[in-house]
Amino acid sequence: IIKAKEQVFLLLNILNTQLINNNYILGDEFSLADIPAGCWYNRCQKFNFDFSNFDGINAWFSKLRKRDAYKNNVISAPLPPN
Repeated sequence: IIKAKEQVFLLLNILNTQLINNNYILGDEFSLADIPAGCWYNRCQKFNFDFSNFDGINAWFSKLRKRDAYKNNVISAPLPPN
């Protein structure tokens, strides 16, 4: 679990760097790239990952969670059984 979290945080650093300079993953407009990343982020949040050091990701998530489609289809969706 520790190794998996380390790998996730390496990826989060890459995403955070991109989002510090952009409103969304590919620039200033929401795109298809934001959908799977937003789903993945939501899942990580449900597993209590600490995102406090990721200012870019946190700002991006604030924008995502204001979108009705994200609220209705990602945040409120139950996690699938494993």
